[in-house]
Amino acid sequence: MVRGCCQLGWLIGLILIVAGCTVNSPGPAQIQNPGLVGDRPFQTIPPPTGATSARQNDAALLRVASAAQTPQDSRPPELPPPPKPQDASLPPPDTAPPPAPPPGPSVETPSGDLAANMRRLLKQAETECATLDSYICRMTRREMVNGSAKPEEVMLFKFRKQPFSIYFKWIGNEGKGREVVYVKGQYDDKLHVLMSPGGTPMALAPDSFLIRRSSRHPVTEDGVCAILDKYAAAVAGAEKTQRAPRYLGIVKRRDFDEGTMLEGVEEDLAPGADPNLPRGGRRQLYFNTTNHLPALVITKDDRGQEVEYYRFDRFQARVKLDDDDFNPAKLFGKR
Repeated sequence: MVRGCCQLGWLIGLILIVAGCTVNSPGPAQIQNPGLVGDRPFQTIPPPTGATSARQNDAALLRVASAAQTPQDSRPPELPPPPKPQDASLPPPDTAPPPAPPPGPSVETPSGDLAANMRRLLKQAETECATLDSYICRMTRREMVNGSAKPEEVMLFKFRKQPFSIYFKWIGNEGKGREVVYVKGQYDDKLHVLMSPGGTPMALAPDSFLIRRSSRHPVTEDGVCAILDKYAAAVAGAEKTQRAPRYLGIVKRRDFDEGTMLEGVEEDLAPGADPNLPRGGRRQLYFNTTNHLPALVITKDDRGQEVEYYRFDRFQARVKLDDDDFNPAKLFGKR
């Protein structure tokens, strides 16, 4: 009897233990919520029902199909995104190229006919000089006078055609501050000279001994257009003599500012053709290709020794010059 009761009690305890494990053990459908911590009971998320699961599966398949049908941007990642379509309300973008820069100064192409080039240079210079009533430039001079080489001089040069007026001011190391002014027919028809700042002005005749020994040419031959007279004579006599000028072409020289181009000719001088060259020599004349005026004269004697060098640059044509610019009292009286 007692043994039967023990067996019955053991069986009832086993049933209770099994029943307790079934209730407390989490099933496969129970998932812990990671958002809840501590000693609060975990919330369980019920598994999807049949209809819900079917809708979720359909949505996943739809997303996969859409991704397969949508064209993807295959451009490399370093390129910028494709441009947005142009709004029809906005004007189309300007795709025309930028305008070309303005052309530089025109230079007439030299002809293959050397004689034609000589005449062209003369005609261009004469045309420019015909209307050139005044100018300011820088003049550089080197001369051999009475067998002695004079130092290089750099001067500010002002010129007025009517009445014939010239003004020089030495601006280089040699003779710095010296001034000379001359107006034909005015101020006693003399050259007025100030040797140094603060000095006493002098008045000298244009053909005086002091003037002639300081330069190879009289003041009446000063100016870029006066140079043309000798060149015109050389061109006119080219067909009659064997000393026709030679065309040197367009050149660039280091003694001129960057960008200045010159067109040159060379002439052989017969003995006695120039009073300063009794045994003859050779002269080069260069024209500025921009204003067509004489810009450089280089003369050498029969031995090849340089006896004349005249350079005209920093040219300002047709500037306003009045009587005060050539009045000795105004120029020298202020000191």
